[in-house]
Amino acid sequence: MLTKAQIEKEGYTVIPEGMWVCIDPTMFPHDWERVAKACQFDPNCKEVILCVVGFKEVPYENHD
Repeated sequence: MLTKAQIEKEGYTVIPEGMWVCIDPTMFPHDWERVAKACQFDPNCKEVILCVVGFKEVPYENHD
C-alpha cells in the first residue's frame, strides 16, 4: 500500500478525503480491453469506479 509520503515524494498532491471517478467503455472505446487487462477488471462490466488519492499537474510547455 502506498503511503502519503510516497505519493508526495513522486510529486503528487494528496487529496485528503480521496475521490471516486466512474469510467466506462465509451471513455476508451479503442483501448477498453487493454485498460481492463492492465487494471485486471472484467472488460464486459458496465463501468469501473476508480479511487483517486492524488494528482499531479502537467503544465503546458512555455514556447516563448
